[in-house]
Amino acid sequence: MAYYEKIAISLTKWYKLNQRNLPWRKTKDPYLIWISEIMAQQTRIAALIPYYERFIAQFPQVQILARAEIDEVLALWAGLGYYSRAHNLHKAAIKLVEEYKGVFPQDIKAIRSLPGIGEYTAGAIASISFGKPSPAVDGNVKRVYARLMLDQSEVASKDMKQHATIFVSKLMPHADPSILTQSLMELGALVCIPRNPNCLICPLADVCKAKKEHRQEELPIKQAAARKTTERKTLLLVHDMAGNVLLKKRKERLLYGMYQYVLLDGHCSEKECADELMTMGLKPKKTCVLKGYRHVFTHLIWDMVGYNFEVTGEMLDKEKDGYHFYSERERKSLAIPTAFVWLERNYKQRQLKHSK
Repeated sequence: MAYYEKIAISLTKWYKLNQRNLPWRKTKDPYLIWISEIMAQQTRIAALIPYYERFIAQFPQVQILARAEIDEVLALWAGLGYYSRAHNLHKAAIKLVEEYKGVFPQDIKAIRSLPGIGEYTAGAIASISFGKPSPAVDGNVKRVYARLMLDQSEVASKDMKQHATIFVSKLMPHADPSILTQSLMELGALVCIPRNPNCLICPLADVCKAKKEHRQEELPIKQAAARKTTERKTLLLVHDMAGNVLLKKRKERLLYGMYQYVLLDGHCSEKECADELMTMGLKPKKTCVLKGYRHVFTHLIWDMVGYNFEVTGEMLDKEKDGYHFYSERERKSLAIPTAFVWLERNYKQRQLKHSK
């Protein structure tokens, strides 16, 4: 049996016996595969399943997603992070409806023309949904390939991507592309994991060059991660006498379109925060210090301190500041990211503690 044929057959057999029972595995609907693949980027599978199920319940068809307001989409996405994914999903849904009448294209170039869909996602949709022999090379697949072939190219390099893509292309003629794509991803997720790979149960152990040379832990080769910048921030939970909370919709690129509490640069004192609120026309009445929080983004860290302020008065210029008071009921439908939700949760925990 030829080398690539043996690998493809071994992967297929292993996958059929060991695949996880995931919601999107029960369908080949390209819309559902697309949603799952976008959500899976930078997100653990266990964490994304409830998000996927809620999203599909709200937007079961691409036409419904296209008709939705972006705020509805972001509200369901809140907590998953990397919010540009949600913006691109919405844009792509609109394009699918307007240019393709809601029918997902099968051509790989057409799929790639959709906002937010790169080479990997296009390959995954084409192979899983349509059975096209289109390689889908993600981090899991690169890791499996690098160890199998003892490829010492840096994992994020063009060489590694090209080598891994050629490797997967050579496997495609020997198996169902849908099964092959998912089996490679699954092997990387369950067996050929970054640390302490489970070589004893790997279906490819007998042909793995890294295992033969006891170099599994060394591969794939990664560059040292760049050091992240830390920024200090102060977050204010500002509520009026009726319990409405002050929020605004962000226009900054980071967390664009999400809602934030009053956010100030630096670690501000209680007096500095009160002075800032007074410039907005608000009169602080009661205040308390809330526990701080560090939120890690891809490229930076926010080191935040928090305060709660109870205020009276009216905003001087709502349009200029962009802040508005929202009731608790209204807040439930707003997209408030993980970077901010800790503040109100912290305050409620404090209230509960002091009520006992």
